[in-house]
Formats: sequence, structure tokens, C-alpha cells
Amino acid sequence: MIHYTEPVVGKDFFAREDIISELVKSAQNIKQGYRQNIAIVGSSLIGKSSLLLHFLSSLNKDKQLLPIYIDLQCLNVKEFALKFINSAFYNALKKRTDIGQSTDIVELLESAYSIFPKSCDLAQRVLTLIDEGSLDDAFSEVWDIPAFLAAESGYFVVVVVDEFDRMSSFTVNRPYRTLGIKVMIQQKTLFVFSSSAAITAKKILSEKLSLLFGGFKVIDLCPFSPEQAKNFINSRAKGIKIPKMLIDFIVSFTGGHPFYLSAIMDKIDFANTYGADKITIKRLSNLMAELLFHPGGVLNQFFCNKINGVSILVEDISVLDTLRSLTKTGCFWEISNRNTISSSGLNIIINSLLELGFVQKSGSLYAITDPMFRMWLEVKSKSRNLCFDFMPKQEWDDYADEIEARIMSFKSEQLKGFDNRVIELINSFNDDQFFIDERVRVLPKVENISLRRYRKYGILKAETLKKKCLFVLCRKKMDEEDVVDICERIKDFKAARFKITMITSFGIEPVAKLLAKQKAFCIWDRNDIARLFNFYKGYNTLTA
Repeated sequence: MIHYTEPVVGKDFFAREDIISELVKSAQNIKQGYRQNIAIVGSSLIGKSSLLLHFLSSLNKDKQLLPIYIDLQCLNVKEFALKFINSAFYNALKKRTDIGQSTDIVELLESAYSIFPKSCDLAQRVLTLIDEGSLDDAFSEVWDIPAFLAAESGYFVVVVVDEFDRMSSFTVNRPYRTLGIKVMIQQKTLFVFSSSAAITAKKILSEKLSLLFGGFKVIDLCPFSPEQAKNFINSRAKGIKIPKMLIDFIVSFTGGHPFYLSAIMDKIDFANTYGADKITIKRLSNLMAELLFHPGGVLNQFFCNKINGVSILVEDISVLDTLRSLTKTGCFWEISNRNTISSSGLNIIINSLLELGFVQKSGSLYAITDPMFRMWLEVKSKSRNLCFDFMPKQEWDDYADEIEARIMSFKSEQLKGFDNRVIELINSFNDDQFFIDERVRVLPKVENISLRRYRKYGILKAETLKKKCLFVLCRKKMDEEDVVDICERIKDFKAARFKITMITSFGIEPVAKLLAKQKAFCIWDRNDIARLFNFYKGYNTLTA
């Protein structure tokens, strides 16, 4: 298992206040007899372990809560049981007495026996079952330890399992059925799970852990918002001058992903130790090229290892070739036409990439929506850049030049008004099916488009072969009066049979939204537009 970064806790932990607050609230509620189990899902290195460990650190001072933390990465069922026992009894003893960092289970159980005799007897029985090879029984009974400890100590136990979907690989029969029963009957135990395999995890939670008592609330852990990402950069850029345009570029092309942001800021901080107290376009291009394209670059290694992991599933098929075809948004048959592999092979690759979070699907469309990965792939796909292990100076310069060209293109994008960016977006539609505004809708292929500008908004008239559409581009947070005014304005277009869409990137008041819905308007909010830009442009131009 390659560790690209260590979890961040304490004073270095950044943002996520709303999720931490919800976790802490759930932990406090368990003491009042109300339980809400939580599952946190998100892509690899998005910050799940940091979030969970920071949450657990907040419980250490609570004398009534007993945390048990297990990370299932690379563990088999025997290792899981041993670590579970170790974590449970170490933390229980730490609540009662001073104890060193002993990891010897025998010593822990001997120390704990006078305080928790029944729990220790159960733990010893689990160890015996493991020695006998009765892994099904050991797996089942180890989950009873929280209930025994709660009964003997009076503590309310908080069980945190990182990457819980890895239980699928355990050599036991129906692990989730066993787990589901334990979760359901242990009403005084709070369970918090996490997973990097979002699709698989949600399927497990909905099909195998959908319990009458003890169901899980699923929280999607997303990248930082643009505002959070900018604050993160500024918090890390102590004594380093980074122009606003370059901060915006970093935010846009990392997508706010904490791992990408940290990798870039680590490079910038390292450059600062050599006197680079100001980041220029040229310097950022060189730093990012080293991260993304040098064989030892942390982001290059991360992407290569992820691709290699997918390649194992489909022998004799070039995953890289398939990924190249996904740099252009399309439906399955369009992607299939760009490849020479079978539909079944393509399906395996796409599903694996969906699980990793590199590819997203909306309606019938697939696209690489991770802007950093997309940029890495597009540059790597060029013929002169196919060598991964040897890098002559000219090729190295080419990589830096590629990054610089993208920065300059981004700078030009910033000069465009919001209206022009949206017009370019709409011109990209090709009668595509896309999930937006609560259902799958057809994004029409536009033949002609014109714009009328008003003080608070603009109205785009878009004509297709079959129908006409109006797009209202709102330049401020819309209220009820604005919607009434729009209804009057669109009469000038004789729009009785037009499909009308409001693009509310700056927000809309609840009453105004209700009125717009009554008028049968579609409403695309800021998140909807950001997703569209990610699919069609490759990054969210709203941050430009």
C-alpha cells in the first residue's frame, strides 16, 4: 500500500466544519438514547481518514464515549479482529488508567481483566477461534466486544471503520449480514463507516445494511468549495506571493481536491526555501510539470498506479487508450466507436473509473471530470510524451510549456464575461441526455443563438431544429420581483411555447424558486452549471 500523504488532524485540519459538527452531534446524541449511524463516502485521498481521526480526537476528552478505530486497508479478517481487540481495550484502559503505547494484545488483556473481565473473556475466546481457524465465528463475536465493554464500563461506544467495503474480501460467509445484525441490536453503539468506493459502498448500505433499526445516513465528502480552496492556499502560502490569477488557476484545475492542493502547496513551500518568495506563471508551470509528469512526481505516481490498478482487471486492453477517448464527453456508444475493444471490456474499464471517481456519468453522458487527471491525460496522450520512464530535457521543457499554455488559456477565459462563457457552453450541447434540475433532460443542439441584455439578467434565445428555448442568465441572487419581471420580459419573445431555463449561478430565494417552478421554468443552480462546465469544458470556469 503506497501512502501519498498522511492524515491531517488537530490545528492543521482544514474546513469540513459542518460534517465534523454532525459527527459530534451524533456522538452526543447516542448518550441521550438517539442513534444516527453515519457513512462517509468520497474518492481516494479526499480527506476521509483526516476527517475521522480529527473527529475521534474530539472524543478523547469525553469521559462517557469510548472510540474504536479500525482502518481496513490491506487487512485480512484475522488482522482485522486483532486490531479491533487492540483498539477497543487500549482505548478503554486509557479512559481508566495511564497506559503506554503497548500493542501486545496479551498484555492489554491482562491489564484490563480486573476492570473488564467479561469483555476480556470474550476477546480471549475470539483469539482462540482465530487460532482454531474458525474465522466466521471469530468475525461474528469480535463485533460483540463493544456491547460487552458498554455493559461493564457504562461507556457509549463509537465504532469507526475506515474503508468498510474491504470486508467484501474477508474469507467469511456473508460478512455484511453478520455486521447488519450486530449494528441493529447494539443500540448503545454508534457506527461510523467510510469508503473510497462510493458506488460499491452505497450499494452495500442500501442492499445489505438497510436496517429497520440502525440505518446509515450517507454523507458524500466532496472537494473543497472554491472559497475553501482559496482559503487553504492562502493559509499555506505564508510569506509567498501568489497572484490572484494563479490562485484561481490552481483552484480550477485541482477542482478543490485536498490532495492535489496539498501537493502543489508543498512544492511551492519547498521552492520558497530556495528563495522563491513569489510564484510566477513560469515557476508554477515548472512546479506543476514536475508533480504531474516527472516519473518521481507524486501526482504522476498516483495517476499511474490508479491506471495500473484498472489494467489488472482487463488484461491485454490499453486502459490509457480508453481514457483518451473519455477526454471528450460522450455517451457509451460514442466512446465505444472511438475504441477497438469490446463493449464488455469497455464497460469494465468505465465502471472501474467511475468507482475511482475519475469518470462521472450523468444521464447518458460519460466524461473525465477530474480536471487535474484530465490535464495529465491530455498531455500524456501526445505522441512526444508517451515515454513514462525516460525524460530528455526537450521533453521536460515541453511539459512545462503545456502547463504554461493552459495557464494563459485560463487567463483569457477570465477576460470573458459570464454571458459569453454560458453561450460557449450551450453551443457545446448535442442533444445530450443529462441529469439536471431533478431529472434527466435533453440538452439541445443549438443552431442559432442570440442575447438580449437587461440590468439584472440576460436572455438567450436559442433555436434548434425542432424547438426554441430561452435561457435566462441571472447576474445576481434572484428574488420574487425578479421572477415576475422575467415573466414580463419573455412576453417580448412570444415565448408561450418556448422551453425556459433560469440559470441562477448567484442563487435564488425560496419563494422566487417556487414561483418559477409554478411557471414551469427549469432552474439550473451554481452546482448544476459547475457540473456542466466540468463535463463539457474539463474544469469549472465559474472560478475563472
